[in-house]
Amino acid sequence: MEKGKNIVTSNNVTCSGGYRMKNHEAIDRSKIRILLCDTNAESCEEVSTLLCECSYQVTSVWIATEVIGVLNSEGPHVDMILAEVGLLVADDAWMLKFIMGDKELQHIPVISKHISTSILGRAVKRTRLIKLNS
Repeated sequence: MEKGKNIVTSNNVTCSGGYRMKNHEAIDRSKIRILLCDTNAESCEEVSTLLCECSYQVTSVWIATEVIGVLNSEGPHVDMILAEVGLLVADDAWMLKFIMGDKELQHIPVISKHISTSILGRAVKRTRLIKLNS
C-alpha cells in the first residue's frame, strides 16, 4: 500500500464483502465505499473531491430517490453513508426507515454532516497550507 493511503483501526471492523479486520490492522482507504448524499450540488462536489483525494471510493447523489436507487443496486457494498441532515429527516425520515427496514443495509453507518461547507472549506485550505509549509 502507498504511504498515506491507509488508516489503522483500533477495533474490529467489518468492511464491504464481510471482511473482518483485526485490531490495529491497516485499512486500505481505496477499498472503502462512501455514499455521499447532499441536495446542494456544489457542496456535494466539494466533499466528494476531498474524499476522492483521500483515496475513498465515492458515489454522490443529490436527490433522495437516487439514494434508494444506489442502495438497491450497490447497498451491501456501501461501507458508509454521509448525508445532509435535511435529506435524512425529509418526508418523515423515510430514507432512514428504508435503510433500517432492509436487513442487508442495517449495518451501514449513516453519518450526518451538519457543518457549513464554508467552514469545512476553510479548514481544508488551512490543512493544505500547513502541509505545503511543512
